[in-house]
Amino acid sequence: MLPKSKARAAARTAARGAHPKPRGRVPLDATGEPCRWDSTNGGWIDSNSVAHVVEPNPKRRAERVAKVEERLRCMEAERLLLQHATVAPLQRATAAPRKPLPPPPAHPGPGWQWDNEYYCYYNVAQAEFENAWIDAANEESQAYDVQEWLVEQINALISELEPVEPPVYSAYELERQRTVVCNERLLLELSQAALRDAPVGTSSTHLAFLEQECRKAEARVRNAVRHELEIVEHLQTQ
Repeated sequence: MLPKSKARAAARTAARGAHPKPRGRVPLDATGEPCRWDSTNGGWIDSNSVAHVVEPNPKRRAERVAKVEERLRCMEAERLLLQHATVAPLQRATAAPRKPLPPPPAHPGPGWQWDNEYYCYYNVAQAEFENAWIDAANEESQAYDVQEWLVEQINALISELEPVEPPVYSAYELERQRTVVCNERLLLELSQAALRDAPVGTSSTHLAFLEQECRKAEARVRNAVRHELEIVEHLQTQ
């Protein structure tokens, strides 16, 4: 004899049949009547005892079909516009006959020649004068550029050959430079701490930025220390 719990479970299984009724709202048939569940064959039956096929989420399916149809209509319209834009000019070019060029005007006299590109006569002497003037202007511009370059080179050479006066430092400047060195070292420690304490999962771009900041801080510290040593040497030689 089965326990009561197992007996009740067996009774429920027998009542549900081979195909239990699914959960959810009962569908309506074509007449608006609720359908019945066939637990033997598994499926809904309408009021006329005909199998009723339930479409999953018909509203969403209809919206999806409408979007696909709208997209197809847009693609067809774009295809027709592209076809019209490419075929119509070709049809006009092939259909419309090219107008013949007008006959050339009368020859103005000696010293003139015909230009096929501009379809007109031009004065040969004037054209040669204009071409010579353009060539002279180009040569003058090139000579001016060369002269400017030479002046820049001479000024740079003069500045290199001129004697440079040694800098003059004081005790105040030494104290100021020591303060600068302390500040630069503090900034270097902060940059190294930011790189060291970067959280796990930090992007490679941010890590590269932190490494670049550390390198910059190290270079500033080296320059500041070098300048401090120069000041110390200068004060010792005085």
